[in-house]
Amino acid sequence: MDRIQKVVRVGIALATTEAFTQHVGVADGPSDLFAQIFGRELGHTRLVSGVYSLLVRTPVLLEEIFEVVV
Repeated sequence: MDRIQKVVRVGIALATTEAFTQHVGVADGPSDLFAQIFGRELGHTRLVSGVYSLLVRTPVLLEEIFEVVV
């Protein structure tokens, strides 16, 4: 964790129905958490999508890309 400089990208896939429209609200959770940990000034890009199914009935898939010091 000490080597992480910033969050570069957050990707979120939600298993949803066609009627679900609150994708952004779900994605705000991880974005807000990373902002609290790493600071809001560094920011990150975000991709949120709704799909009919995910692997092994998983409701949410979260992908993060971090910039680290080597």
